[in-house]
Amino acid sequence: KEKNERHIDTEEKYHLFKKQKIQDITKGIEIWERRSKLFKRVELCPEVETQLKSVGYTGQILEKLLILDEYCQTNWLAGSFSHKDANQQVALNISLESPSVMNDPKKKRMRMFKLPNGKTECFEFHIKTGDLRFHFFSDNSSLKIYIGYIGAHLPI
Repeated sequence: KEKNERHIDTEEKYHLFKKQKIQDITKGIEIWERRSKLFKRVELCPEVETQLKSVGYTGQILEKLLILDEYCQTNWLAGSFSHKDANQQVALNISLESPSVMNDPKKKRMRMFKLPNGKTECFEFHIKTGDLRFHFFSDNSSLKIYIGYIGAHLPI
């Protein structure tokens, strides 16, 4: 039987193929276009499409989203999302908004984003990486993370 090198018939070949495809991503919009193939437990909310077109830092964004998705698949198997546990397990630097931000209606409103189902939530968790912030909402019933914002630090 002739062996087809392009045929993915082992888990190892699949992971090599996926790694190569991830390395091919050079523009933020490609993260958006491939999101369903890249992530199992992280979902990008509608507003993120526009942000990914203009924010830059594509490699850094993709790396953090992949780490978060892997953490969720491996470690967040039940219960409420714990940013403290995530910070102990992986290099993400997740924190909650400060009480001063959450108690200011104008600043809190800037952290409200639409989920894919149209419902609006406060995305209080955020990942800090350099000049970027990723604001997200953890849905403890579906065990999914919804990314509502990727960009510059929001006003505090």
